[in-house]
Amino acid sequence: MVRFEPRERRAYIDLWLEEGTQFKVENIRIQGVHFFEENQILSELGIHPGDIISTEGFNQAELKIQEMYVQRGFNDARVQSDVEIHPEKGIIDLVIEVEENPQGIIEEIRITGNLLTKKEVIQREMKFKVGDVINFLEINETRKKLYDLGVFERVNIDVLPLDQGREEATEGSKNQVNRVRHCIMVIDVRELRPYRLRYGLQYDTDYSFGVLANLVDRNFLGNAHLLGASIRLNRDERDTRAFFRSPYFFSKKINTELFLFYNKTIKPSFTLDRTGFTLQQQIKITESSMISYNYSFERINTLYAALEGIQDFETTDRIGTFSVAFTRDTRDDILNAKRGMFLSQSIRYSPGLLGSEMHFIRYFGQYSAYKKLSDFLTYASALRLGLGKGFDEDLPPSERFFAGGGTTIRGFKKDELGPKDSTTELPLGGDAVFILNQELRFPIFKTFGGVVFLDLGNVYPKIADFDPFDIRKTAGFGLRLQTPFVLVRFDWGFKLNRKPGETLSQIFFSIGQAF
Repeated sequence: MVRFEPRERRAYIDLWLEEGTQFKVENIRIQGVHFFEENQILSELGIHPGDIISTEGFNQAELKIQEMYVQRGFNDARVQSDVEIHPEKGIIDLVIEVEENPQGIIEEIRITGNLLTKKEVIQREMKFKVGDVINFLEINETRKKLYDLGVFERVNIDVLPLDQGREEATEGSKNQVNRVRHCIMVIDVRELRPYRLRYGLQYDTDYSFGVLANLVDRNFLGNAHLLGASIRLNRDERDTRAFFRSPYFFSKKINTELFLFYNKTIKPSFTLDRTGFTLQQQIKITESSMISYNYSFERINTLYAALEGIQDFETTDRIGTFSVAFTRDTRDDILNAKRGMFLSQSIRYSPGLLGSEMHFIRYFGQYSAYKKLSDFLTYASALRLGLGKGFDEDLPPSERFFAGGGTTIRGFKKDELGPKDSTTELPLGGDAVFILNQELRFPIFKTFGGVVFLDLGNVYPKIADFDPFDIRKTAGFGLRLQTPFVLVRFDWGFKLNRKPGETLSQIFFSIGQAF
């Protein structure tokens, strides 16, 4: 009943409830079960005499029993529950009736459509074999594993009766006859084109104009191995590499990669020429988490610019490192996330035992989180921390940290933040870095969006100098244009604690979000 109180300008709703009788389970009867023992069914149900049970409980009971049968190949089994009510006693009898129908058994497995891929590559991913019962959970997992190889455009797995009407009788657990249907498992695949060439142009304010190209054979020799080469050229970097990847290491499901590379990186105070190789393995822990480790060996030629009256000079060193990293990624969109998080923690160690002439340890961690505050507002935050230390020597230039630019501290030019040479004012990099980014993202009109941001951080000469309160601060705003292909980014950052001689702001143009 609804009561209105005009003076209070309020309405009150009064509800009357008649509870009725609370029913409890008195007896549980199982009918039509031959394959399982009755106590197995009762144990799976989780319902006992004396329990209070609802309609939802009946439905859950049916699903549990249905799942038991499906996992044992009875994919046509039917389960129904009914109740006999005794209102005068407040009790019910629960009746579970099962129609088992034939159990499906795999008698033959056929693989079709693999023009290039070797048959054993497909067989290696199968979760079932001849003689197994038909389990659709295993079929779905097999389909996913085949797609994950990256060589198939389509994967269909069908179950066909070997001979219509042909069934066998076998002895069940209660000395009763179970019917068995023999079936053929047909795995039909359509392969992707193995060769893929990608190339393009790029431009942003950090690296100016650049070109990139990538050529791969993603099904090398029909083994689902990837073989390829790539090149990337821009104002500050030249990178060329060849790579090989296998989803297995011998018989273990361990993604294994080998890279051969040449890289030239131009920094304000030095130039690096790096030639070497990296052997890496990745182990997937969950759908969103992974551990990777690698050994890398490189020959690094470092050309130092003239600093503090010292003429430019050149050094050549060998560096061997072992690295281990953990990553977790739950973002809903890698390029433009609105929900989820990304976490990465990595450590590099370079002792003489690994063939290194430079000895150091280096840690870098980053965490970013994305939360949709409303239908129109997304909050994005990122934290990055880097620490490095040389053993009885300075950290090599190739391992130093830099900050400033469109993806770190907007308001400063690329690599501008941190210690500088006292004479030339060129950035030197440091042994530690701290970066904190905060951003609010919102739509403006159709494909246009906007952001406001606050960036905090600094680069420190040594770990002993690290101080999260000794930071530079920038803030600003930006525009985003979502095209059918990429997200275009424009940011304008302003220094909040500007020092004498520094510019007020910096403009950035690039592709994709800042983080």
